Amino acid sequence: CQDIALTQLDEAAFSPQIGLFIANDMTARCVQIAGEGSSDKLQFWAAAKSFPDFLPVGAQIWYPYQSNIDGLPDLTLETRVNGILRQSASTRELIYTPREMLRFAARQTPDGLLCKHDIVLTGTPAGIALSVPRWKRRIAALLPSRQRIRAALRMNRDNARFLRPGDEIAFSAGWLGSQTLRIAPANIE
Repeated sequence: CQDIALTQLDEAAFSPQIGLFIANDMTARCVQIAGEGSSDKLQFWAAAKSFPDFLPVGAQIWYPYQSNIDGLPDLTLETRVNGILRQSASTRELIYTPREMLRFAARQTPDGLLCKHDIVLTGTPAGIALSVPRWKRRIAALLPSRQRIRAALRMNRDNARFLRPGDEIAFSAGWLGSQTLRIAPANIE
């Protein structure tokens, strides 16, 4: 493990040691949707992912003998909610290489530097609860932002696929292991 500068990621021979582990990147969609009318959607996206316990990770990390920043081992990522398969995809289906993901992440930092122990997640397989067909997104884009937000919240208010207190989520990635968690009741005072 080492710090990685953005300039190093452009060097073809540069191949830092990266570790792999499983994680479940959860999102409070109501917060994400609220950002649709904002000039800085990324701020709402970050807030939607920053609640306590929203990034459970597995208990083990794997470091390859030979680092390959331009590829990942073939793993099947799966997520089950209450025993029902919701997501399943192979790492072969990733659009970006680890180098490209690290380059993008480094560009988001003020100094273009990723530090030892920074976490960069690869993305989400298809199957999340918030799924809007392309034609509906095109129509929504024509609406003023307030109407677009109201429509999105109204459309998804009764979406049974959203996680609820008591739901059990199990996620796995082949030989990298698995993790199970239960959504706790909200503490509302």
